Amino acid sequence: MSKQPFYNPNLSYQDNYDLGPFGGFAGEPSSEEIAALGLPENEWITVAELRLRRSLGIPAGPLLNSKYTDTAFRWGFDLCHYKTVRSRFWPAHDAPNVLFVHTTEPLSPGEIGRTPLVAHRFGANEVVDLPTLSITNSFGMPAQQPDVWQADMVRAVHGAGPGQALVASVTGTSTPGEDDMAYIEDHARTAALCSETGAHAVEVNLSCPNLGGHGLMCHDPEASALVCKAVKG
Repeated sequence: MSKQPFYNPNLSYQDNYDLGPFGGFAGEPSSEEIAALGLPENEWITVAELRLRRSLGIPAGPLLNSKYTDTAFRWGFDLCHYKTVRSRFWPAHDAPNVLFVHTTEPLSPGEIGRTPLVAHRFGANEVVDLPTLSITNSFGMPAQQPDVWQADMVRAVHGAGPGQALVASVTGTSTPGEDDMAYIEDHARTAALCSETGAHAVEVNLSCPNLGGHGLMCHDPEASALVCKAVKG
């Protein structure tokens, strides 16, 4: 299997959406490659009422569309989270969105924000040590139009096999001049659009956009509770 990442950090987000995934991850795994991963055999666990073959999954973010979720399912990731969607189109930040960060060892909590770090684009032939790889990224939580991601999410759901599940990740989008209730209701509206696709579960992304720890919904327990109540409806 190629060590090329399935998300190409030297391309724009939209190019990755349209052309990816990349590397060996994009191909059909052989039985030998699956065996080499050392995956547990049929654990059959229950997570949030979902019956899963293995306790191995990929969170919201890297799986941009059904092409990514399909290949993740094929490689044995049994709980796949479709990238966070919105009730309207939202553009990505300009590329580059992912940079390589030079670190010689992990930073202690006291060093974070105090120690200068150097980041640059990934070189075309740059060799990285995956266990110690560090990156920084800035995407802006982009999303396609609902009619685009809904149709694609249906395809993603159908890509799940026995013991696998597709989780739809949603967030709300605020509009200048609207009150807090409109923002809360937008979360619920987006979750309802996901439910129409047949997604096995819906998660609410309350921890993004992560702007230096400011403005996160998850830091406001009362607002988070209102969002979850509206989504559950």
